[in-house]
Amino acid sequence: MFNLFKKKKSANIEIMAPLNGQLMGLKEIPDVAFQYMVQGIGIGPEDGEVVSPVDGKVVALFPTNHAIGITSMEGMELLIHIGVDTVEMNGEGFIAHAKTGDKVKKGQPLISFSLGLVIQKAVSHITAVVVTNPDKILTIECLAGQFAKRGETVIIKAQNK
Repeated sequence: MFNLFKKKKSANIEIMAPLNGQLMGLKEIPDVAFQYMVQGIGIGPEDGEVVSPVDGKVVALFPTNHAIGITSMEGMELLIHIGVDTVEMNGEGFIAHAKTGDKVKKGQPLISFSLGLVIQKAVSHITAVVVTNPDKILTIECLAGQFAKRGETVIIKAQNK
């Protein structure tokens, strides 16, 4: 006999860098909203190419293409928000390569943006990668202080509940 209500086994989750750049804590992002987030990491981008950090599904794409929400296959919800106050750019310099509802693979292009334009027009170019459902995560480790290579460097290690 088997138990239909058997608890799912927890899964280890690795979140890859969505872009090239220096990793830093959320407290270093000049935006109070990100500084109060519980789990996540900031990236000082070296270029304007954002790829999917996980295998999963796009659950939200902001109309201005400056931010995207993804749910990993393991159930971790992530928000990638390019720069600070980039919503004020009204989509100028941002091109989406995915849309809400798309299934994505790790390393798949999501958004291209003009880094120079973001540096010129936004408060900051630092990009936040935030876990938006930390209550579903058992353990999490954000790996700040190193240079990340897009699609290759693990930036967050976690285990879901």
